[in-house]
Amino acid sequence: EISVDNLVFLADHLPAAAEAMVSLGMADQVEKLARRAKPISDWMAVRVGGAQAQVDLSRGYHAEALTRWRAIIEAGRPLGQRFWATLARIGAGRALLALGRDDEAMKELDLARGDSAAMGAGRLLDQISELQQGSEGLVAPSG
Repeated sequence: EISVDNLVFLADHLPAAAEAMVSLGMADQVEKLARRAKPISDWMAVRVGGAQAQVDLSRGYHAEALTRWRAIIEAGRPLGQRFWATLARIGAGRALLALGRDDEAMKELDLARGDSAAMGAGRLLDQISELQQGSEGLVAPSG
């Protein structure tokens, strides 16, 4: 059980930890923490939705995850949040592939590839390559 007393801190940092936590079988904890988080801005609230999107993907709720990822993309672009929008594009690509919407997925992943290359984000480029080649990793392992 993970406990965080500062719920604003939690809202700000949970999105960054969610992918790793879900991959470690901690989806229930991520979901619980996301419900407790107290975002102090609309942007922070949307990012907490990204943590829930990781949980949705792990549980096979691909349409719900896609909706959450797209909210991050839409909110992040005008705020100049390129990194978070790129992560969300990768998440949207994963959800779209799982939904059998391959053409849409490839468009999202191509956009993510361009932004990742511009940022020099090698880890993101590796994830995108795996997805575009149809290799394993469409959905984070469930726990």
